[in-house]
Amino acid sequence: MLIDSAKTRAVKAQGQTGIMVSPQEALKELYWWIKKIAENKKQQIQHPISQAIVVTDVSAQGWGATLELDSGEVLVAHGAWLSYQIHWTSNRKELQAIHLGIIVL
Repeated sequence: MLIDSAKTRAVKAQGQTGIMVSPQEALKELYWWIKKIAENKKQQIQHPISQAIVVTDVSAQGWGATLELDSGEVLVAHGAWLSYQIHWTSNRKELQAIHLGIIVL
């Protein structure tokens, strides 16, 4: 590019703080690039990441989970606690419901 060679000459002659006078051809080239950039149509490079919502709940008897997809489809899973899980704390049951919901759905 003409602007690059003009910058290089200015730095060699005047140092980093010198003043550069842009050649007419370099200005034409810059204006061409500005025009091309303005004409560009924005395009998305990556596809948006699909999202889903998982909702879980537990009770003393069992657990339930729903998965709502971007498409509007809703999947449901549920189950009863096994004998050794009945005595777990509610926090542990909630974590287990999240785990099971993700695995099953």
